[in-house]
Amino acid sequence: MSKLFVTVLGTGNYSDCIYYKDDYSLRTPFIQEAIINLLYQSKDSKDKLQDFDMKILLTEKALQKNYYGPNKLESILKKYNITPELVMIPEGKTSDELWDIFEKVSETIDEAAKKLESPSDTLNVNIDITHSLRNIPMQIVVAMNYLTLFNNINLEGIYYGAFELGETKIDDKLFENKDILDNSRDYKGCTIKYAPICNLDAYYDLLKWTNAINSFIKCGNTNEIQQLALFKKKQAFKSNNNESIENAKLISYVVESLDKFTNCINTCRGMYGKKADNTFNSIKAAASSLYKSLQSLNENITEKPLKKLFKLVENKIEPFINKDSLEIGIATVNWCIDYNLYQQGYTALDETIKTLLCLKLNLQESKDKLEPENSYINREDIVNSILSGSYKKTDEIKLSKNVTDENKILIYNCINKLKEEKEFYKFVQSVKNYRNDINHFGFNSSGAGRFPSLSQNLKSLRDKLVQYSKDDFTWLNVKDEVAADSSNI
Repeated sequence: MSKLFVTVLGTGNYSDCIYYKDDYSLRTPFIQEAIINLLYQSKDSKDKLQDFDMKILLTEKALQKNYYGPNKLESILKKYNITPELVMIPEGKTSDELWDIFEKVSETIDEAAKKLESPSDTLNVNIDITHSLRNIPMQIVVAMNYLTLFNNINLEGIYYGAFELGETKIDDKLFENKDILDNSRDYKGCTIKYAPICNLDAYYDLLKWTNAINSFIKCGNTNEIQQLALFKKKQAFKSNNNESIENAKLISYVVESLDKFTNCINTCRGMYGKKADNTFNSIKAAASSLYKSLQSLNENITEKPLKKLFKLVENKIEPFINKDSLEIGIATVNWCIDYNLYQQGYTALDETIKTLLCLKLNLQESKDKLEPENSYINREDIVNSILSGSYKKTDEIKLSKNVTDENKILIYNCINKLKEEKEFYKFVQSVKNYRNDINHFGFNSSGAGRFPSLSQNLKSLRDKLVQYSKDDFTWLNVKDEVAADSSNI
């Protein structure tokens, strides 16, 4: 693990200041000295620093005014045996100069990352933006985002010495006994600032979470969210801060539930009942668990920006919450369309047609959640026989031994009706053909379909499914009709 400290030196008139953070404080005119002691002080000795590389971004004016000379930054760093790399940058007066600064920032961090001994190593970067030009903080953040695509770079912290927000106090160095002072006197020139060192990495952390949530919303990808949640959990336990730990746990529960939900969709876990009633094998169960964990996060997390971000996740899964099998099926097809999961989409569409017919024929898809066998028999032995029999000759139709005589009559009557209902018949056949084309890797006797047709037709077939779900299906009212000839049974 390598460590890099990147700082910016400006052209201001820097005077002594007591910079502090929590229980730490240091008197110095240069924030850089305060931060390196804060971050890299050796655990074994307060007089020693850990090994780290230091790079200073500065203009020619800053170099001459604040780096070289007595009591300037160079002389202070020499006390610690630190020889930083100086990275000269322009002032940023033009667009070209701004791009030049961005390239300098990127290059200086990238060069350090390339020196890592192995691909598994990490470059931990801390950045000080106290004396930077106004545009540099944004350029640094953009550069860090950019570089994480290419290297193992971890931004540990972004620091700012808030001199202008510091409290002015009597300088103890000049007046050890303050009791002798007359409070009515003006002590101008005898005071010193006490300025806090602010860690701004929370904002960069929020940017990463925004990108990760956006990646999920736009692409259905949970990898970034998982990585951030794991890192946040490690950092929270490392800090030993109870509030951070509780927030990290809440996020961890949500991310774990989200992973199960998306994987249930990716592997087409549409069944719900005794044999599919948990977050590993049921979209419905996984969605319910995810929703509960999101509710808990919303009620208890103290990081309000993250609360708003995860509200977007909650909105995304809303079509799956407290819905029946037909609605879950349609929601799954919609999800697959959004995220280009065409194989899963056609599988869900084909199976949801069976769900639809179960409902239209008053064959309860789940008579009892504890007896899903009823559901399975209705779907496979009855409805599937109807759908598959619609494109077979009567003597080619083979029914399960589980089918009762009454249901045999229902099956044959429905097959006859389905053959007459040309539009629905065509719809069912189209879905079946596309599903087979994908699942058989394009090896079809009629030839492989073109991928644009497979992707585009999923939307139109989804629309037809939604339309049929709203239809009363009067043409399928066969239960009151005269039974088919027994020879057909």
